[in-house]
Amino acid sequence: MAKDTTASSRSVAPPLSMEVLTQIYQKAGDAIIIFEPHSEQVLEANDTACAIYGYTPAEFRSLSMKQLTKDVERGEVALQRLLNGEDIGNFETVQYKKSGERNCDALPRLAH
Repeated sequence: MAKDTTASSRSVAPPLSMEVLTQIYQKAGDAIIIFEPHSEQVLEANDTACAIYGYTPAEFRSLSMKQLTKDVERGEVALQRLLNGEDIGNFETVQYKKSGERNCDALPRLAH
């Protein structure tokens, strides 16, 4: 009798350390903004986000995503769906830079 050992012979990568994750976050070529989901208060923004939006890290932390977003209600609905465990697919949003310029972002396949 043959036994499939494919799954058991695959090696599992060890989890990434916090140091490695922090480096990926800081060095990412994309803007990454971490915010508290209920208040939408910005907690952190990586260097790329600061460069694109024109805010210092401290300025970012004083903001809510609602202050940056053109269509706040649409964002709130999408965020609530995400928090409810729904896959909201591709989500595009328009946000504003510190200068007032529009910044269009496409967020691929947001899932809880």
